[in-house]
Amino acid sequence: MYAYCQNLPGVTEEMTARIEAEVGDAPIEGLIAHVAGPMRGGWRIIDVYESFEDYQRFMRERLGPAMQQVLAGMPAPSQPADLFEVHGLERFAWAGGVRVDV
Repeated sequence: MYAYCQNLPGVTEEMTARIEAEVGDAPIEGLIAHVAGPMRGGWRIIDVYESFEDYQRFMRERLGPAMQQVLAGMPAPSQPADLFEVHGLERFAWAGGVRVDV
């Protein structure tokens, strides 16, 4: 498993909604988890993929083009994305106040 973490200074919630619309609703092969939210002065994205190849394919085929479309003219993120191998991931949910392993 691989995780991708990107801090996007200057990016707003509205911009990320437009990026998500460009990416579309089709399932993302290999995506295990997606977390996004505001950070000081921008937006942070954390994704976990089954493999590095799944991450690369999504970036190349869907997210990269979507970001170019929406963020055209904006400077590239000032901080590079962190990409790292995941050595542990707990999968669970809460149902009626009780933790359920999934």
